[in-house]
Amino acid sequence: GIGILTLTQQYISLYHLAEQTLLQSNISAFPVDPVRLCKKNGVLVTGYEKFSVVSGTPVQELLAISQDGFCMRYQERPVIVYNHGVSSPGRKRWTVLHELSHILLGHINQQHLNIYERRQDVRRRMEAEADILTKCLIAPLPVALVCHVRDEKELRSLFGLSAEAAQNLYRDYRYLCARRRILALDAEPLLASCPRFFMEWRLKQLELSREQRRSILVTPTPEELKD
Repeated sequence: GIGILTLTQQYISLYHLAEQTLLQSNISAFPVDPVRLCKKNGVLVTGYEKFSVVSGTPVQELLAISQDGFCMRYQERPVIVYNHGVSSPGRKRWTVLHELSHILLGHINQQHLNIYERRQDVRRRMEAEADILTKCLIAPLPVALVCHVRDEKELRSLFGLSAEAAQNLYRDYRYLCARRRILALDAEPLLASCPRFFMEWRLKQLELSREQRRSILVTPTPEELKD
C-alpha cells in the first residue's frame, strides 16, 4: 500500500537514495524505464513464464507468492520476477521498482534469500520502507514542480503511473508544495541533470507537433549563431 506522506528524516534520506540511484544510472528523463534501471544496478529482471522454465517452478506457485512480482537471490544474483500478464503498464513499472527498492535497501542477502522468510513485523517495516523508496524512484516530486504539473492527470502522464499511484502521489505533491515543504528535499543534483527533459515536457504541454518540438530543441551550430 501507499501510505500518507510524512516529511520525516527517513523520507528525506530515502529521497536522496533514489536521487543518487537515478543519477548514477544516468536517468535524466521520465517515465523511468524500470528494466534499464535494474540492469544498471546489477539486477536481472524476468517474467513468470521464463523463470518457471529456468527454475522448474510452476507459474501457479509463482502467482501464489504474488500476483504482481517478487525479488529473491537466485544463483548468487538478485533477481526480480514479475507478472507480464498485469494489464496496467504503470502497475508493472511500480512492481519492478518496488522490488528493486527491496534490493537497494538490503532486504535480501545471503542469509535471507527473499523477504518472505522474515518475521511479519520485520516484513511490514521493510514493505513500508520499500514503498517510500519506490515513490521517490518512480516520481521524484521536485521534477513535477519544475515541470509545473497542474493536476493528477499530468502527474500520471509525466511519470507513467497507474491511476492509484497517481492519486496518492498527487496528494503527496500537493502536501509538499504547501508552504514550500518541497524545498526540504534539496533536489538540485537531479534537476540539474534534466534540463532538456523539462523543456521537452513544457513544449509537449503546448501541444506542438513532434517536428515543431524538435526544431525548437535543435542546438544551433557556432556558424548559425554568427548569422
